[in-house]
Amino acid sequence: MSILDGMPKDEAELRRAIAFAVPIVEGAVREMKLPERILSVLDELKDGLSLADIMGITKEQRDGLLAHGMRLLQLGEIAKAREVLIPLQQLEPMDERTIYALATSYQLEGNYSIAGKLYVYFLALDATNPEGHLRLGECFLGAKEYDNAEESFDLALAFAKDAGDAACIAHATKMLEMTRTARAANGS
Repeated sequence: MSILDGMPKDEAELRRAIAFAVPIVEGAVREMKLPERILSVLDELKDGLSLADIMGITKEQRDGLLAHGMRLLQLGEIAKAREVLIPLQQLEPMDERTIYALATSYQLEGNYSIAGKLYVYFLALDATNPEGHLRLGECFLGAKEYDNAEESFDLALAFAKDAGDAACIAHATKMLEMTRTARAANGS
């Protein structure tokens, strides 16, 4: 069992899930007989606009909310941070910074399954980001998934080397050592 169980294994599985879900959702929307304004918003969402775009919420306003959520995380106010971050992520689902902050909130609580899935989402948007691979590896390590942790830390190390990020290189190296030590101590 893995913290990432339940996620699509590949693109084909994701496409099958979407193909299955879309007719059901479209049928449910038709049955609800929603007001025209809501239907127009749904059409704009289908066209690729975010709720932030539709509602006219600027990047500066979203950045302010993100900074507030991050401050709350730094203060250890995880629930309050999520009260800011979850709606922010709903307003702009493709903002990788918000996804990363939200994942961090779950990681801080030791909820490695939700955090790991959010880090995977983050990495889908920013695949070569060594910090994302580090955090995902930390989630795997916390869940005692040593092989996955080692793979994530190896990727973090490679991307950190490509970026010339000395601090990230040092952290990835340290985490690889911790993973190997933990594996040996647990007989895995």
